[in-house]
Amino acid sequence: MPRLSKNERERAIGMLAAGQTAQAVSQVMNVHKSTISRLVIRLRVTGSTDDTPRSGRPSALTARQERFIVRSYHQNPFQSTRAVGRRTVNAQGRVTSPQTISRVLRRSNLRCRRPYRGQILTQRHRLLRRNWTTAHRNWRREWDSVVFSDECQINLDCTGHRVHVWRPPAQRHAAQYVLQRNPWGGPSVMMWAALLRNRLIGPVFFQLQAGHPAAVPAGTTGLPQAPGTFHAQ
Repeated sequence: MPRLSKNERERAIGMLAAGQTAQAVSQVMNVHKSTISRLVIRLRVTGSTDDTPRSGRPSALTARQERFIVRSYHQNPFQSTRAVGRRTVNAQGRVTSPQTISRVLRRSNLRCRRPYRGQILTQRHRLLRRNWTTAHRNWRREWDSVVFSDECQINLDCTGHRVHVWRPPAQRHAAQYVLQRNPWGGPSVMMWAALLRNRLIGPVFFQLQAGHPAAVPAGTTGLPQAPGTFHAQ
């Protein structure tokens, strides 16, 4: 059915005021009879034939579909919004866009973030860790004889994390915007240390790793020292 313009609405009201029926006016305007009836009711209630204020565009998804989407992400938080959108058909009979899925998730306080990369723990691993914790939960002075060790690698030429660059469009390969990296990781400093309760025990080694694919065994002598590094005895 065509939508009545402002002039057509005024004309329909004039035809009704002249004594014509709503059925006759609807046939002249080529609209349904209910359209003319609603126009009369709107004029009686608001005093105008203009459209009443609306709440905005109707939601593409029902409340049940939104609950299903949120529940599916609680079960599998690593799935993409595009894949979920292809499985969800909206009220218009089309697949749901990824932007709509993202808005539904944000309303449920679910945001897209980089995940923490943790170790793979099976049920057996969790059980063993729990048993070990239960067996040592009453330890006090026994921890004085336990040694904890750790190591850290520091890259000297670039950072090991994700790096962003602010550049204009179509300048990806410009020299000033290229992050140069050694294909084998480049030189780095390896630090190893051992801890005994609240004390640092030696030896602590700071060793420069050569920037080539061959691995440098621990304890190798004759390697060039990085500035400020040392071998503690």
